[in-house]
Amino acid sequence: MKATLDRLKVLGERREKAELELKIHYPSIRNGDSLFQEFETLNFERPGYERYQKIVREMQQLSDRLHRNTKFDRLTKYGAANLFYVVAEPSLVVPAVLPAGWGLLEREGEALILKAKPQWHEVPEEDRLAFFQRIAMAATRSVNRENGITFEYQR
Repeated sequence: MKATLDRLKVLGERREKAELELKIHYPSIRNGDSLFQEFETLNFERPGYERYQKIVREMQQLSDRLHRNTKFDRLTKYGAANLFYVVAEPSLVVPAVLPAGWGLLEREGEALILKAKPQWHEVPEEDRLAFFQRIAMAATRSVNRENGITFEYQR
C-alpha cells in the first residue's frame, strides 16, 4: 500500500506539471464555460495528449486498487452524483490519496477551501433518480421495521 501511495504522489506531481504545460501551449483545451478563468473547466482528454492520458490511466489503475470495495468506489459506481468531494480538516488528506476523480475541500474556520478539483462524472438523470429511490425505499423499510409497521392484510 505504501508503494502505491508513493507512486500516486509521483504521478500526481507529473499530472500537475503536464496540466500546466498543456494550459500554456494549448489554450484550446479551455471549455469557455465560466466568466472567470479560475472557475473555467479544462478538457485535457482531447486527442493528441498521450503523455497526459498515460499518467491519468496509471493513476486511475492505482486508485482503483487502493479504493476498491470502499464507500468511495461504490458511490462512484452507483452514479450517486456528478461531482464527488472529500471534506477534511486541513492537512489531513493529501490530494494524491484521493480516489481518482474526487475533489478535496478543506475547512478553514467556517469556510471550505477547494484544494483539489473533482472530475465531472456523466450520470444520466434516470440513474440518479433510481439511486435516490433505492435509498428512500431502504430508509422507509428501516423506519417501518423500527415502528413495527407491517403491510400484512388483516380481516
